[in-house]
Amino acid sequence: MSGEVVIRRGRVIPEARQQKRLPCNDELGHLPLVREYVSNVSRGGVFIRSDVPLPPGTYVELDFNLITDEGFETIRGVGEVRRISSQPSGMGVAFLALEAESEALINRIFPPKGSPGASDEHR
Repeated sequence: MSGEVVIRRGRVIPEARQQKRLPCNDELGHLPLVREYVSNVSRGGVFIRSDVPLPPGTYVELDFNLITDEGFETIRGVGEVRRISSQPSGMGVAFLALEAESEALINRIFPPKGSPGASDEHR
């Protein structure tokens, strides 16, 4: 993803993300009663939209669904809040430990670099 830039508070900053994001649950942002939801997932973690993000260093239990070609599939595990954001409001959560089925799902969606299914699309 090198070469991409992000504009934050009027400054242009080179994109620092190491991994491609897969957007999900965009439609939930328009529902007034939904306060927290996963807005994207990557090989290393998720971004959770939240009006009241938890402080960095907080451990969180993860349990959310993704819609894949096979239907609804669940990601379960433990993560750690690594950063908070005000625009959009939320927190970046790194995966620390995933259940075996969840790890397999992440590996299927985002094949590890150098593996037969890996492409530039999800790195």
